[in-house]
Amino acid sequence: MNLKKKVVLYGIGRNFEIFIKFADLSNIDIVALADRSKHGSYWNEQRIYHPEELKQIDFDELYLLIKEKSAAFDYLVNEIGISSAQIRSIEELNLMYMLNDDLTDYRYVMLTDHQDYLNYPYNDLTVRTDFLMRGVLLQAEKLVFGGAPCKKVIYFIFRDHCYQQFKESGLFQYIRKKYPESKSVLIMSDMCDGDYGRLQVFGSDYVDDIKATFDLILTYHSGDADKYGLQHYTQAYPSHPSNETPIYDVFFVGKAKNRLNTLHQILMHLKSNGVSCRFWISEVENDCQLDDPDITYNKRLSYSDYLKEVGKCRCILEICQEGDESTYRYAEAVINNKKLIVNDPSCKNRKYFSNEFMQCIDQPQDIDCTWLLRKNTVDYKYENDFSPENLLRFLEEQFKVNE
Repeated sequence: MNLKKKVVLYGIGRNFEIFIKFADLSNIDIVALADRSKHGSYWNEQRIYHPEELKQIDFDELYLLIKEKSAAFDYLVNEIGISSAQIRSIEELNLMYMLNDDLTDYRYVMLTDHQDYLNYPYNDLTVRTDFLMRGVLLQAEKLVFGGAPCKKVIYFIFRDHCYQQFKESGLFQYIRKKYPESKSVLIMSDMCDGDYGRLQVFGSDYVDDIKATFDLILTYHSGDADKYGLQHYTQAYPSHPSNETPIYDVFFVGKAKNRLNTLHQILMHLKSNGVSCRFWISEVENDCQLDDPDITYNKRLSYSDYLKEVGKCRCILEICQEGDESTYRYAEAVINNKKLIVNDPSCKNRKYFSNEFMQCIDQPQDIDCTWLLRKNTVDYKYENDFSPENLLRFLEEQFKVNE
């Protein structure tokens, strides 16, 4: 006998991806997906219905994966005829499936969204019985605390790309009230200053805000650590070398931002010297694109496919924003034994820097293509420094020192 609730998921977007990836679905039966604009398409072979079609579907509850007070709520109730009592909001779903009491079974809880690129470095930790990676639905109005506080010490770990959404939902206040003995940690995924830095994205009071919110703030950026009084920590990255066979020389993937001309110049310099390339550049206007088969513009490369491309290349190219410092590309090069071309001079001071395997450049013409095409064996003799397990040990040490 099936005692599961029959549920419709409405709103096929970011929150849908978070819910499907992280929610406990064991007690619900997803009988339909619905979306007013995406109906007629499919997700994982499951058809997406128009809301009008829900009149012919038997279900117990509809999970509204967008704001409850949006036009969608009024539309579903007033035009489709769904009872408001059947509709569950983001706030309810966060408490039902994302922030429920099973968090007390863990010592480390990473609260995140669906972005594979930022979740990947910590996936290895999910095999631990004391670590949980749990999604949080965005766009919630306010999470309201209820029930008795939990006295257990839990390390709640966040990454700052979704800081503003979590702040607006009241998530940080909720955690403080629900788990008053807990420790909150923020891992920064971008630098503070610069055209695309956090102060520009989140506002000039960003650093003061996060210092007032979190017990510990980790930054990969040594300059930011010194300037803003943050804790420097090299970002974690798991040791999973690709088993792909190298078939071309240089690989780049990233947003154009303010470096498009530099990337184009590098590509032309490399190709004119017999270097084979694959560049994936996003957020590029049509009239700024080159007619070149070795560049793919504005197409999403999944992170799993990205990792395959890392295996297929002999050298990774990293062009940082002005003042930024290399993170994942440096780790990927070391773990996969790939050459690295980077415009970040701080790499010269790092443990695995080697003139034999890495080039730090200022201008595209600085790239030594003879060095690049040399078929020497790359071996950094990696010692597992970037292991995410080290992060948990580091947190324990930091809070022990500060107690």
